[in-house]
Formats: sequence, structure tokens, C-alpha cells
Amino acid sequence: MVDQLRRWWFRAGLLTLAGVVALGMGWWLRQSQGALITEVFAGLATPFIAVGPSPQEIATVQSAEVQAQLATLEQENRQLRTLLKLDDTLGKNLITAQVIGRSGDHWWQEIVVDRGSLDGVHSGAAVMGVGGLVGQVKQVSDHASRILLLSDPTSQVGVMVIRTRVMGILQGRRREKATAEFFEATPAKPGDLLVTSGLSSRFPAGLPIGKVVHYDRKKAAPQGDIVFGAPLGHLEVVKIYPEVRQDAVLPGASTP
Repeated sequence: MVDQLRRWWFRAGLLTLAGVVALGMGWWLRQSQGALITEVFAGLATPFIAVGPSPQEIATVQSAEVQAQLATLEQENRQLRTLLKLDDTLGKNLITAQVIGRSGDHWWQEIVVDRGSLDGVHSGAAVMGVGGLVGQVKQVSDHASRILLLSDPTSQVGVMVIRTRVMGILQGRRREKATAEFFEATPAKPGDLLVTSGLSSRFPAGLPIGKVVHYDRKKAAPQGDIVFGAPLGHLEVVKIYPEVRQDAVLPGASTP
């Protein structure tokens, strides 16, 4: 009898036990809705799933974008306020123009704007930008004008150092810096501001030019490296003053 039971157990007992266990597991999974399997799968799959940015990280990026936009708007407003100050000083008879042309071969020599004689522009008019003098109208057609930049080597302008009142001649060098040759050996220093002087026949005195970044008085005629106040390398908008008074002087400058 014992031998028969043992043989039955080996034949059907283990299979029956496995079936009972399987039924029990099935019932338990149904009651727990597969929570254990889900957790196990999630744990195994986590290393292979790309983790996206957290809400805090997204908020930080969005905040940085908003701050960048605000900084851009603030810079634009500051530029507009600067141009408005020029309007108050040089008079309201001005012409705002967009830069529409610039040659790669003459990048630092001239620009073309979208205003011409039909808009009131005439040859010889002073052209200003944000930060200072840009140049002078060289050639005019009905709907466009060509402007000679201060950075052109042929564009020589009488200048004066505001702090020392030393005068000189500024000459362009086809880049963002120009050279100023002074008439006196009185030292200038980096940071000194330059304006047009009364010796300039092309512009009224007192128009901002730029600032000194280097001064060398060892030469026979003292020279300085000048950085323009206006961004001559990437102009987009300028203002043309066709009837600038010769006695017009910007705040902080005086006619010698």
C-alpha cells in the first residue's frame, strides 16, 4: 500500500501541487492587480528609460528664456532712449533709416540705407547711431543713400579729448578701432572720451566719437587707439540729420 501511494505521489502528486500553487499565484495576482510584476518590471527597465527633465528644471529653463527676452527688450529701450536724447539736442528734423546694403569688400567703409533725396536726405548730412557718430552721407539717390563710415581710411575727422581738451585728427583703419593723432603731448589715458572738435568742417562740435583704449606719446606726434561708440561693424538703424546746426553740442561736451 505504501509503495502504491509513493508511486502515485511521484506520478501525480507533484503535478497536482504545482497546479495548486499556480492557481494560488493566479488568484493572488488578480487580487493585487499585478502590482509585484509591475514593480519588478519597472525596476529592471529603469536603467534603459531616458529620464526627462523635472518640473523644476523646466521652470528654470523657462525663467532663463524670459530673462533673456527681458534683457533684449531692455537693451532695445536703452538704445531708443539714447537716440531720443540725440533728437532733443540736434533737433527734430531727423530721418530714421534702415541699413539695407553692405559689401563684404567694403564692410568698414560704407553702408547703404533706405532713405534718399525724396525723403529729405542730402549729401554731407551727419549720420548718428546708438552710441555716437557713424559717418556722413556720401551719395544720394531718390530712395537710398550711401554713407561713408568713420572707419574708412579716407574719413578724417577733427576730435577733442573731453577731459584734457587736447585736439587731434581721427582716421579710420577699416575695423572697429581708429587712430587719433594729437597736436599736443598732454597725456590721454584709457577711458577718455572723444567728441568732434571745432576744427572739424564736416560735423558740428561735440558729437560723441568713442573712447581712448591706448595712448602712445613716444612718437613725434602722440597717437591713440580709439574704439568707436557706435557699433559700426553691425549697424541696423541710423538717424540722419540733414540740417544739423553747427552750434549743436551734446550734453557733457563743449565747443573749444
